[in-house]
Amino acid sequence: MYIAYATFGRQTQHTRNAIVQLSKMKTVKKNVRWSRKLKNKKFENMNFEELTVYSKKIKSCEFFKVDFKHSSLGSGTIYKNCKFIKCKFSGKYTSLGNSTDYINCTFEDCTFQGTMIFIGPIFKNCWLSGKMKNNILVNEKRFLKKPYKFDNCNLTEVEFYNITFNGNRFFKSCKLPRSSIRLFKNDNDELVNYVIDQIENLDDKIKNDLLIIFDKKLRTGFNPFVIDTALLEDLLKESGTTEFEKIVKEFEIKSS
Repeated sequence: MYIAYATFGRQTQHTRNAIVQLSKMKTVKKNVRWSRKLKNKKFENMNFEELTVYSKKIKSCEFFKVDFKHSSLGSGTIYKNCKFIKCKFSGKYTSLGNSTDYINCTFEDCTFQGTMIFIGPIFKNCWLSGKMKNNILVNEKRFLKKPYKFDNCNLTEVEFYNITFNGNRFFKSCKLPRSSIRLFKNDNDELVNYVIDQIENLDDKIKNDLLIIFDKKLRTGFNPFVIDTALLEDLLKESGTTEFEKIVKEFEIKSS
């Protein structure tokens, strides 16, 4: 009797594992639309699929371990004093909004993965950490209602991985990542013009790879010139890397 009672009265390891596993499961919400103002709301351990945000104001809300997949987080929306902690933004159609403003917001240990995510939003006085992966950063009025940019933001703890920049002046008065990027002087497009001139007689493969990085139509006006190291490693082989280093040597801004 004693043994049977003891077994029944205690949680077995299997039961404890099941409870832990259950606690890790996320609530899944599909095809949700937000149209009202949100204030002081907390969303935790959730997975939004195909969320569409029409709300004009989202203020002082917290998102903890929330995944946004195939979602659009705004159209003319303003997020103010919001926190995104350990969140993931992913999926072919996921966007942080066009046009959407994030003001005094925190993105802590977040993952931004997908080409469309940063097409449209503006970040002002925000702090970000985590990874930006396979993103296209566009700052051209012909594509957007408002030009995308970071304004007075801290990105020191962000890791760039295969980022493509289309346009210029993305970072205004910002602290850029401590690692994962290299910076180059490009006053009056001096670097871009110099590279285009120097690669004329190079092997076609090396020339074309360098043109992807220094495309004059897309990178004019970009100063400082930002390149993430993962893109260089993926794009350039040994010979291309050698030529790249020779050409940009005098333009690199060394971190202090």
